[in-house]
Amino acid sequence: MICIPASSGGNRRHSWEGDIYQDMLKPVFPVTSLPDQNQLYAYYLTRCGYHSVRKPHRAVLALLSEDKPSRALRLATEAAERGVAVADLALTEDSSDGAAAVEARESVVALAQQQTFRLTEDSGEGLPLYVGARGMLPILDLVAELPLLEELDFSTISSWYDNDIAAQWGDGGVAGNDVVRRLCEVLPRLRVLRTLDLRGHPIGCAAAEWLIDAIHAAPTVTEVRLDAGGLSAHLLQALRQMLREHREAEAQNGRRLLTAADCAVPPYIASLPRLDRKTLREQQVLRAMLTEDVNFTSAMSDGDLAEMVLMARVMSTTEAIFRCGKAGIRGDGVHLFIVKSGCLRVYEALAGTALRRGDYFGDSYDTTLVPCSHLVEEERGLVYAVPLASCTQVLSQWSQRVAEAWPWMQRTPVLQSVEAWTRLRSCTCCVWARPEPAETVVEVGSGDGAFFVVCDGTYAALDVRDGDTAQFSERNVRCVFSRYDIFGVEASVSRKHTSSVRIKAGKEKDVAYRLLEIHGCGVRLLQQQLRQVFVSLARSYSLHADLCAGEPHSMAA
Repeated sequence: MICIPASSGGNRRHSWEGDIYQDMLKPVFPVTSLPDQNQLYAYYLTRCGYHSVRKPHRAVLALLSEDKPSRALRLATEAAERGVAVADLALTEDSSDGAAAVEARESVVALAQQQTFRLTEDSGEGLPLYVGARGMLPILDLVAELPLLEELDFSTISSWYDNDIAAQWGDGGVAGNDVVRRLCEVLPRLRVLRTLDLRGHPIGCAAAEWLIDAIHAAPTVTEVRLDAGGLSAHLLQALRQMLREHREAEAQNGRRLLTAADCAVPPYIASLPRLDRKTLREQQVLRAMLTEDVNFTSAMSDGDLAEMVLMARVMSTTEAIFRCGKAGIRGDGVHLFIVKSGCLRVYEALAGTALRRGDYFGDSYDTTLVPCSHLVEEERGLVYAVPLASCTQVLSQWSQRVAEAWPWMQRTPVLQSVEAWTRLRSCTCCVWARPEPAETVVEVGSGDGAFFVVCDGTYAALDVRDGDTAQFSERNVRCVFSRYDIFGVEASVSRKHTSSVRIKAGKEKDVAYRLLEIHGCGVRLLQQQLRQVFVSLARSYSLHADLCAGEPHSMAA
């Protein structure tokens, strides 16, 4: 372990700080103060969404607990909006929170006023907290807005480099050096920082060089604690020399002091809507639901997704049904409804179809008319209502998908037994796939995923238990799929929820191969309505014991 000093610098305006919030920026008056707990809470959750961190860390949320001044400001704002007395709101909240929550609020110290940043938990086990490299990015964004910090302690966090191998192979992964790079951008903004503790994070020579440059831009840093086992001697000597110079300069010129009066709340934080914490948490949940659904992420940009999250509101399933009225599943013409909890049932046919978490309705398209199927509440819950005006990009993409896929869905025999709205939803949830000849489409052992409707070419389900040497041999081909057939259903109906065969495109190189690949909500609806049909289809080729597929008869016999 070694201690090292840092370098000078100033406040730098980063481009991302303006870009992310450009849609919500509005004229604000200058504020010469520190951000309060609610502002930092909103900022942290927003940065979590920006960095695709689906679950904010509980240790950070504990540091951002609401204190008395921020609560008083929030209550005053809410009272003015509702036209009620502040005391009445406070009494209502205190009675619902309980004495323990009120007492805990009394002991909260605003994070912006603290001089040490350290993440801890009350478990008492003394183990490092797992945050992950990606989870560190919004934390560093938060740290950058704490100008009074004198000590930055990351020694209580598990190594940022734990998942570097996965980050290298994953698309858009975050590695440990990405965290160090962002830390180096943050350090010059902390104008009174004295101590940096990086123990437990084995930085390499490249990261050490970035750190030396950042410390050179932060002259108040006089001590750096880190694990130096992987650093070369000349880098260690450079760090020691720089820290020595900073300590000498501090002894000669005195310590730099900074008070709250010298600070100002940045406009990108001051302009954030003052939403209650429940609304902010709901926005985070909705963002996670949308980013997990490929039918949204493949049809819209990050900016449009952020607008959907910002403009959405939460309503009960009862209110959603009331708004839809006689239009039923076609919606109210104003919102796209995304089910969060509970269960709605659409009576397209006698049995009806259940809509659960992650399913959505309320969109309609001029090219395809569907009947106003009756909509009832089977289990009370919540839905997110997103204005259609905020979904223009995704609806435009879905409309194009419907125009291209609808004729194929109409002609597919297996899908003739489902109603029009289910076929419409399957169209919005599908994309074109164009595999190369002999390319694997479904691998052995793959789990529940997509359904595939064959449009062009032929595809073979192969038994590869004896290895890859006999692929496409007559005795290994268990089933052949051609135009208007559907495959990929085996994993959805088997007990193991995996595929027992490998499904590959044909070998003919002069043939075009095209598939409609259905994901997400479309898969769930089709599986719900056609489960018995899929079981019968899978039995013709499956090797799973529970599907009772017999050995295929030799074609030469």
